Amino acid sequence: MLANERSVTLTVIGVLSDKGLGGASGGNYLVTDIANAQAILGLVPSGETPGRLSRIELKVPESAMSSVRKKLDQTLPEYLQAARPEQRSQQVENMLRSYQYNLTILSFIALLVGMFLIYNTMSITVLRRRPEIGTMRALGVSKKQIFSLFTVESLTLGLIGSVLGLVLGVVLAQGAVQAVSVTVENLYTGQGVSGLSVNSTTLWMVLVFGVGTTLIGGFIPVLEATSVPPAQATRAASYERRVQGVSARLTLAGLLSLVVAGAAAMLPAVNGFPVFGFVAAFFVILGMTFILPSIVDRLLLWMKHPLKALFQQEGQLSALNLRGALGRTSIAVASLMIGIAMMVSLAVMIGSFRNTVEAWVFQTFKADLWVEPASSANSRITSRLSRPVLDDIKRVPGVEATDPFLDLSITYQGEPTNLAIGNFHVFSQYGSVTFLDGESKDSVMQRVIGLIETEQPGVLVTEPFAARFGVQKGDAFVLETPNGTLNATIEGIYYDYTSDLGYVTMPREVYERYFEDTSVTGLAVYVSPTQNASGVREAIMSAVGNDARLAIRTNQELRTEILTIFDNTFAITYALHFIAIVVAVLSVMNALFAVVMESRRDYGILKYIGSSTRQITRMVLVQAGMIGLMGNLVGLAVGLLLSLLLVFVINKQSFGWTIQLSLPWLFLAQSFVLVMITAILSGIIPARMAAKTIAPQVIRAE
Repeated sequence: MLANERSVTLTVIGVLSDKGLGGASGGNYLVTDIANAQAILGLVPSGETPGRLSRIELKVPESAMSSVRKKLDQTLPEYLQAARPEQRSQQVENMLRSYQYNLTILSFIALLVGMFLIYNTMSITVLRRRPEIGTMRALGVSKKQIFSLFTVESLTLGLIGSVLGLVLGVVLAQGAVQAVSVTVENLYTGQGVSGLSVNSTTLWMVLVFGVGTTLIGGFIPVLEATSVPPAQATRAASYERRVQGVSARLTLAGLLSLVVAGAAAMLPAVNGFPVFGFVAAFFVILGMTFILPSIVDRLLLWMKHPLKALFQQEGQLSALNLRGALGRTSIAVASLMIGIAMMVSLAVMIGSFRNTVEAWVFQTFKADLWVEPASSANSRITSRLSRPVLDDIKRVPGVEATDPFLDLSITYQGEPTNLAIGNFHVFSQYGSVTFLDGESKDSVMQRVIGLIETEQPGVLVTEPFAARFGVQKGDAFVLETPNGTLNATIEGIYYDYTSDLGYVTMPREVYERYFEDTSVTGLAVYVSPTQNASGVREAIMSAVGNDARLAIRTNQELRTEILTIFDNTFAITYALHFIAIVVAVLSVMNALFAVVMESRRDYGILKYIGSSTRQITRMVLVQAGMIGLMGNLVGLAVGLLLSLLLVFVINKQSFGWTIQLSLPWLFLAQSFVLVMITAILSGIIPARMAAKTIAPQVIRAE
């Protein structure tokens, strides 16, 4: 096995079962005696026999728990804490909360898009059976019975779809776990997800959501089926006239929703979670959905003449036909709008975040080489560089300066965060960092260096740390240590995107004085300008000998690795908005089916007066393109609004990072074209259906 920078050979004397300790972390454990572990991991300081421990676990009868806790609180020094295992579990839950909730919200948006698809599906069902409904109502069947008939049908479809969704979801989760595991390991817990855990409570909850969404999505079409009088049931567009009649009230409701969204965006986070940011996003989507019938109506009116110029009479008839089915058209545009808005907002947020991180990486990571024990790839908590290796590296020709750093996980005010230790003298000369208030790096560093030997030294904190704990420059930083209370002053807050848990950065001299720990997790190496970094890396490997197992990366390799981790972090979100777009395009197809069915009489008449099959096909394809165009335009506008919420409200309140907004124009242009092509293709089947309309049958029915 790898222990720090050494290779160690051990003998397996037994294999644990998957129960108890053997089942922890998916069974990814080696167990040995404490003294043996301390020797292997270098946790026995020079001259000290007992060595170091990370924690002590106590088995206490529940009846004695209260008295033992009280005694421990009285006995333990301030820098140690006694806590039950569930408290540690709660800390981990708190760390993962924002990431988990954000994924959940994105899933709900995908589900919301699906609800429009359900609406269109039930609308088609009602349309096809409208004559039957009229006949049944004329024969005395009550509204309640009609409502029950369609509700049971919705319930059955929802149950079948949800069960199939559960099965498919568990299968897809296998791949999703791998994507999420990388993020959890790199940013939060230091260890990956051991495997897929299928919780029965979650499955039942998902089933309820699936069936519930189906019932909600189908409610309006079912209600429309029961409310149409028998004599009116066979007339076309009765529902559409009702939509046109309430469009003004819907527009007013939409404007009020946008006002609510603006007010919610101004409110602070609740316990570190951007509740009102997501409320604002919901009301933006709701408001634009309400306003959409008016927008679509005016767009179709404006597009009528350009379409006639481009596609002759078919273009003009297409616009008029969609205006005649305004409710159906608006729903199709709304579903496409939400899918595109989700895609655009995430693309803008992720692109802006990536550009910000990339600029930060190039500005901050100045060392030419980064040295870590090879074991740190899977064990950052315990991996350390030994003193002999550090000394060997310092003596290598071409090494101008080195900065031994230490990266630790600590608890501050009951919450997990990180502590970084470095040589401020070296960093002030070679390193780079940007402070929120614009103060120069040299000024802050010299001030912190001047305070190292004082009773109240200075520390630096990252922007996420400041946001999480509500601290500002000049505030006190108090931490209990093995050598008493460390009373420090926050001398600067700097931009950092390493961890949303935040970092406190402390001079090594201060840390060693209070913690009596000289360990090092990594080494930043600054190479002489006359030397080549790759050549110095080879010299370092030669100097430390073949027995040392080191991971030495150049500046460029480290930057590439950081951006790779970033891309892996957001891989799952790309999958979510891809699903939303697919469902939205299906909704367009469904809407066109409904429009074609409602327009059968029109197509029949057009055939009687001489329209060809090609012309009718062209009409439906133009309609598909118009729905795609309107969905694209409105979706882009809504997506940009949502991206502002994601960048400046939701992301800021969730993770504490400042992101510089940038628009991925090429991606947006490519997506626009792709959605247009897909929307037009989705109209092929409805177009064929319209073209096959048999005129005599339609006219005879009329």
